[in-house]
Amino acid sequence: MRHPTAATLGAVILAASFASPGHAETPAAPLGLVDGKPAPYACFTRHYDAAHLASHPKQNVKDMAVLIAAYADQQPDFPQWTIIVSVHFRGHAQRFAVSGSCSLGHDPGQLLACGVDCDGGRIGIRQKGSDELLLDIPEGARVGNEDEVVPKTARFGSDDKTFLLNRVSARDCLALTPDPDLKALIRKGK
Repeated sequence: MRHPTAATLGAVILAASFASPGHAETPAAPLGLVDGKPAPYACFTRHYDAAHLASHPKQNVKDMAVLIAAYADQQPDFPQWTIIVSVHFRGHAQRFAVSGSCSLGHDPGQLLACGVDCDGGRIGIRQKGSDELLLDIPEGARVGNEDEVVPKTARFGSDDKTFLLNRVSARDCLALTPDPDLKALIRKGK
């Protein structure tokens, strides 16, 4: 998976303000603004309590953290993002990861369309309020690497299609990225 670096993150701030036809908002809307400019990264989380899980027995996700980070491709007018999703499933102490690349969404209301690495599924991002997003995984997504053995119970269930996530400090997603440059930017708050 490609990760943004400090050099590419600086270049993408300008590219992220690019608005495609059919989009009322800038594509950087889910990332918010930093000093009046599109933010190069954002973190969103959700923890489901026992009452919610009891009322949704087919939901396998107990909690989720999502880091979205912008990067510039070789074509500056083609903004892209990387997404890293950390998921805690019922019955597992271990967290599992889903990662991929995103571009501007094509479906109505979709801000970003993401492909999970190695043909592992699709994820859609929609904005709901200034500090919330909807993460859509309509057909599920593969967790772990392509060659990693993942227990059959560590999968998205039939009630794991759409998740409402809340914006939190990017530092809450620091552990999600292996990229040292992105970690340094998050630590500095830039």
